[in-house]
Amino acid sequence: MTLSIAALGVWAILAIFTANDFLPVWLPLILGSSVFALSFFANERRRALAALLGGALLLGGVSLWVQTELTKPEWLQDVAADQTRAEVELEILNRPKVIYQNFDQEPVYGVAVFLKSIDKQPSSGRGYLVFDGIELARGVTVGMVGTFEPAGRNSRDAFFIKPTSNLDVIADPTNTQSFVNQLRASYVSNLSGVTPDSKTLVAGLAIGEISELSEELEAKMRVVSLTHLVAVSGSNCAIVVGMVYLIAVGLRFGRTGRTVISLTGLAIYILLIGPDPSVLRAGVMAASVIIMIALGRRTWALNALALAALVLLIADPWLAVEFGFGLSVLATAGILLMAPAMSERLSHRMPIPLALGLSVTMAAQLFCLPLLMQLQPGLPTYSVVANLLAGPMVAPVTVLGMVALALSPIAPWLTQSLSWLASLGTWVIEIVAIFFAELPIAYFPWATGLPASILSVLLILAVAAWLRAGIVPVQKLAAGALVVIAVSTISVPAASEILPKAWPVKDWEVVACDVGQGDALVIQSLGRTALIDVGRDQDLINSCLSELKISRIDLLVLTHFDFDHVGGLDGALKARVVSSAIVSGFADDRPATAISLERLEQAGTSVITADPSVAGVLGNFSWKILAPTKEALEAKDSNDASVILIFSGPEMDLLLLGDLGESGQKRITAAAKRALLSSSKPLVLKVSHHGSNDQSAELHESLRPDLALISVGEANGYGHPGARALEILLSSGSKVLRTDDLGSIAVSAKDGSLSWSGSG
Repeated sequence: MTLSIAALGVWAILAIFTANDFLPVWLPLILGSSVFALSFFANERRRALAALLGGALLLGGVSLWVQTELTKPEWLQDVAADQTRAEVELEILNRPKVIYQNFDQEPVYGVAVFLKSIDKQPSSGRGYLVFDGIELARGVTVGMVGTFEPAGRNSRDAFFIKPTSNLDVIADPTNTQSFVNQLRASYVSNLSGVTPDSKTLVAGLAIGEISELSEELEAKMRVVSLTHLVAVSGSNCAIVVGMVYLIAVGLRFGRTGRTVISLTGLAIYILLIGPDPSVLRAGVMAASVIIMIALGRRTWALNALALAALVLLIADPWLAVEFGFGLSVLATAGILLMAPAMSERLSHRMPIPLALGLSVTMAAQLFCLPLLMQLQPGLPTYSVVANLLAGPMVAPVTVLGMVALALSPIAPWLTQSLSWLASLGTWVIEIVAIFFAELPIAYFPWATGLPASILSVLLILAVAAWLRAGIVPVQKLAAGALVVIAVSTISVPAASEILPKAWPVKDWEVVACDVGQGDALVIQSLGRTALIDVGRDQDLINSCLSELKISRIDLLVLTHFDFDHVGGLDGALKARVVSSAIVSGFADDRPATAISLERLEQAGTSVITADPSVAGVLGNFSWKILAPTKEALEAKDSNDASVILIFSGPEMDLLLLGDLGESGQKRITAAAKRALLSSSKPLVLKVSHHGSNDQSAELHESLRPDLALISVGEANGYGHPGARALEILLSSGSKVLRTDDLGSIAVSAKDGSLSWSGSG
């Protein structure tokens, strides 16, 4: 228990310091030293806890200070803030992940990198690279010319960087990493399955490789809380170590030999998977159990978990704010602390295997609730049943998948056969995910944010008291609290269908649709509708327009042809008439341009090229284009050629900036001031480029918008919205509303004041 309390304390304190850039990183050193010193004056019962907590916190503080100095030095943050363009060498730290895909299906990747040199001068620092057109493996070193951007507040990275030249591989990974990369590639290329997604899930359960998993199935698995199956964790490590241990026993190795072989197999498996938080937690915990068994010590799983958490938090303090690490630790703690008592209660009313399966699933999800409710819109309705049905597939699929992996370099045909057999199990998982995700009310509405975390903790305490309290009145009180929570939770969906909904706000005129990392804004007046951009996902924009009951679009504006502004065009056109469309005249030869124009032609939409002479009326709104010129010769790129509009209505004005950067905003400042100078109405601003830091303080300060709408995706990988952009908006007196926080945002105006509501 002492280990557990110390681990929890270190976790909480390091989370505070890693999540707040304004706190000096050396403060944990002082705090840890103080607690350790006080341990000498504590009584015997408290001395061990204080010494352990202080010592671990001191080590964690030293680690945090050293790593911050090495990977996030101030000079490198200044380079990013100045948006410096430089020649760099970068080492790829993880497997690149697809951020989005263009119309031509070329993926755009994001990956953590380590800066090795800048302008041929040796350097060090951690950042995030966004690139396309080339596949990169973990461990390679690339050279390029790129533009630095700030990583944003509360980031473990010092910078973001985007290439302005080709990426050249200038150094291969180490021999070990190269072998691992080749083994993974050989395995994935030789997989076979009942369906494409079931084939990918075999690799997902075995080695965490799901890059080929369809977005549709991944979304459905997320809805029913099945994504943890492909996040390699403790169960996978246990299966692999168990396989290796049995092989060592079969070969008649002694205790020392079995220990060495088991630890070696575990190390190879972790190297194969990569340094994901859940993998690290599971690996260190499994290693501590193996060592304790080898030493003949009694194994306490909770101590092993606490020890793993302490070791990892000291080695990498940034894990304290990683959702993956938190969910992994909490799920394991729930299984260890709650599942046995829960299983004992349930076994009186159902078969023991079913009771055990239910208790493990419910205990893990219960303990994860405080974090899960920061990531999802409500309680997952069918997650327990879905996990109960899918769970039995994990062990056989993992075993078959690992055997297939070992055979892939020497017998590819066996890999194909074994993986196809394993895919029968993942096909069941696929069917379960699709079936339950398509049922009505996938989520029960519940509290979100901090209230959700507090309520979740109270729920955990109530369940724990009901299961483990030895005092009958306490058990009855806990049972009553659980009944109240359950009745309240179940009644909310029914009440939401009867009571008036808060979203969209009554008499709305503007809605910023939540389309993830993209833009889509609806303006409506007197039954006339304008749509400014359509996001990247056709299902998301179609869902937003359908919810707003929009069947006709009188004016469609595609500000420029970036995928996150035009990718959802088919969804906007679905079963809707689009009368006219305005597009930028910038010479853009990307496939998205031709495809978008072709879609509009097929829909019979009249297409107009933007020009400052173009203006019109939409219900009570009058609108005009500020930029660009007909051929956009003044623009340096497509963002700089975004169509910029002003809508003026009787109750509010709107300025829509597309993805216009700072230099372009300076170009239009005078025209915007002239258009809005005489207006005393509230001004709503659609913030440029999802709140990137490429903003003009002069424009915002001169216009001082009342409301600033930022259309941005959660965990977008770009650091949007940036700290500088938010500072500019707040300094100009704007109320900032973000779709990643609030969902779709509806705005109305009456009597000189603005009202708004969010769908989230």
